[in-house]
Amino acid sequence: MADPDRFAQRKQLLVARSTLCRLRLRHDAIALRERFTGRHAVSAVAGSPAGRSAAFALAVEIMGTERMAALLATARRALAIARIVRLGLEWLRRPAQDPAGPPPPPPS
Repeated sequence: MADPDRFAQRKQLLVARSTLCRLRLRHDAIALRERFTGRHAVSAVAGSPAGRSAAFALAVEIMGTERMAALLATARRALAIARIVRLGLEWLRRPAQDPAGPPPPPPS
């Protein structure tokens, strides 16, 4: 038969090991909770194609198809206007092809 003192030591070791594991789990859970903010969640969803699809489907379900269609049409118009404005600004910023002006008339 085994010594009862060995069983007591073994039990203390297992209890201490269990306590250590629980403390590590608690520490990791707190660290994970601190890192998991709204900004990180949004960037993680926006960074994955599946997350974007799920977010779009959820938005359609919440808003309804008619309101979502109107929102997308407005966004399309705003994007077209922004592109036109950007092209106009680039055109205005571009230097003239010949800054000296037109060539002089040929001598007669």
